[in-house]
Amino acid sequence: MRNASPPAMSFSAADWGQCARLRPELVRLAARRGAGDDAEDLVHEAFIRTAAHPDLDRSRLRPFLMTVVKRLCVDHLRRQAVANRIFDHPMLAPVAGTGVAEAVTDRLHARWMLDQPDLLAEADRRILMLLADGRSYREVGERLRISELAVEQAARAGRRRIRRKIGQMEPTEP
Repeated sequence: MRNASPPAMSFSAADWGQCARLRPELVRLAARRGAGDDAEDLVHEAFIRTAAHPDLDRSRLRPFLMTVVKRLCVDHLRRQAVANRIFDHPMLAPVAGTGVAEAVTDRLHARWMLDQPDLLAEADRRILMLLADGRSYREVGERLRISELAVEQAARAGRRRIRRKIGQMEPTEP
């Protein structure tokens, strides 16, 4: 693989001075062309590309820079459009799931509930056994052919039933 050397820049101090004078106009152009907060960066990129251009006609520096800025704006807008399509695409959205702490808590809670044999219905027991094995609500739902929401509701209902039954068994204080 060949190492690419940086392009030779034959820009003089006078050329850079002319670029500095054109900078406000070029930033406004980039902002009007949709660059927004990136307008300044695009103009600086245009300066670097212009300085590296081997056959630059210095008498046409302004129109050349304006063309480069316009093309950079188009490229910027295309990249933004692709990023927006990716961001908005439902198949590429991050997977919503519980965090590690919630998964561990659900697992431990399910194990505790399984230790209350006379307080659970058989359907709840099947769900809780799978949750206690570390499966997610989605995995349990797929395994039992029920929705993820049904699994979550069944686990919540089981916890509620156990709390009620335990509350009934506790002696009342005088």
